[in-house]
Amino acid sequence: MSIMAKLTQTWRPDMDALRDAIIDNVCGLISSRAPIWANGTQSQALDQTIANIGLRNVTRSQSKSNSDVIVADIADLIARFEPRLIQVEIDVDEDSYQHNQLKFRLSAVMHSEQGDEAIVLDSFLDFSRNTLDVRKSNLV
Repeated sequence: MSIMAKLTQTWRPDMDALRDAIIDNVCGLISSRAPIWANGTQSQALDQTIANIGLRNVTRSQSKSNSDVIVADIADLIARFEPRLIQVEIDVDEDSYQHNQLKFRLSAVMHSEQGDEAIVLDSFLDFSRNTLDVRKSNLV
């Protein structure tokens, strides 16, 4: 969805527009950085709020053994802040670790007023360049 569609409120309420909005939200969730809280100082009241939105410090998780931490964080963010996606599964490309990158496929069911639809997002997180690319896959 373009910024102009948001500003002029010409957003179409169809499945393509909803898919674009979900992709924008997932990109925002993954691109955000969570605040660094000291252990035990975080309030339980803030646990499920936007005060904790974003990935934790990913620089500690850039190895093959710690990529599960990033995948778990992404799954947790989607579960908390993107309720239109259910049955979320994240499959990681094992070869992407060698180049300081994380390629993964996010598969889920997109829930909307028009009905449920499967959605597959091919994603690419490059730690060297600090870039994220999330695209709709043609494989559903």
